[in-house]
Amino acid sequence: MPGDLFRSGDLCWLRAHVCNDATETLQGMPLFVVLDVVGAYWFWPTWSSDIDYDRRDFVPGQTTVGIIPEFTWPENDSAFSGAMFHGAVLDQEMTTLLGEMGSWRFGWR
Repeated sequence: MPGDLFRSGDLCWLRAHVCNDATETLQGMPLFVVLDVVGAYWFWPTWSSDIDYDRRDFVPGQTTVGIIPEFTWPENDSAFSGAMFHGAVLDQEMTTLLGEMGSWRFGWR
């Protein structure tokens, strides 16, 4: 995300950066991105509360995955801090986290 506190009119987007330190492409790996707002969870790519993910190939080095395309933050009368995005790549069997989970805390006014 381009920031951690958004106001009406701000540009916003979300990208996941996955680093493959191996020398071979990781094929068909489950990529999870989860929005957590006060313990309620929504799973990318459908943004459903049902567990969802996307399988991706990750070449050696860094891969950037567009999660939310660029948009203008809408007008609203609320304020909130403490929303979180969490992202992780798991092994094919979805039993082991590969590398580290990333998290980003953000809010709006």
